[in-house]
Amino acid sequence: MEEHQAIWQQALEQGNPSEALNLYRTTDGSDETTEGVLESFVKIQTFLREKNPAKAREVLSKQTTTLEWLEEIKNDLKVQLTTLEEATKALDKHDPDTALDRLNTITSPLLLAEAETLRGTALIYHNDTVGAKAAFERAVSRDPNHYRAITNLGNLALEANNLDEAILKYEHALKLNENFANAHHNLAVAYRKKGMVSKSVSELKKAQRVSQQKLREEARQMFKGRQTTKYLRWLLIAVAAIILYLFIQRTP
Repeated sequence: MEEHQAIWQQALEQGNPSEALNLYRTTDGSDETTEGVLESFVKIQTFLREKNPAKAREVLSKQTTTLEWLEEIKNDLKVQLTTLEEATKALDKHDPDTALDRLNTITSPLLLAEAETLRGTALIYHNDTVGAKAAFERAVSRDPNHYRAITNLGNLALEANNLDEAILKYEHALKLNENFANAHHNLAVAYRKKGMVSKSVSELKKAQRVSQQKLREEARQMFKGRQTTKYLRWLLIAVAAIILYLFIQRTP
């Protein structure tokens, strides 16, 4: 039992909750509470890829465990998720220095991929594309399914006019999450620059569609039980206009 625990515990401590959960189910798998905590770690990683540390923290707060070392990891995660959320908000306010200050305190293996993704974004604000690329690559190394980090690598390639590399990165990101509007939009820009107009238009339509779907879902959550048809119509028109404007701006 202890040997089996060491295997899945090691995977978790390396920042691989999905692997830890699979190993637990095939070895120990005797405690539903512990399995629930591991499942919550997988969900946390999913929400972090979506840039939603607040939701990740909410998931974590609902879980308990009888394993002392696992409880210590959980409690440490609560604190660091709050710090990660502060860094995310700082970047949203275009304050890279505060974000970097917060990110320097993140040590949890479960959070490092997202922390490196945010670090890369902060470094872009400082025009440090070399450091940003290294940060995004570290993020992908820690979490190969981090589609935002992969998309950001595509963005750097696009800015450097390395169109083939950019297209490969965007296509990779979309295989991981076909509903990521940013990747669809920027892939459309890359195709346009290569003169592949038909593919560009197709990706732009996909970007609009997934953005509209997201807005509808957010509106349903925000105004559940209320009449929102008129509000939704204007939101969809606005996001379509923004995407079209950005597309035109990026087109040579």
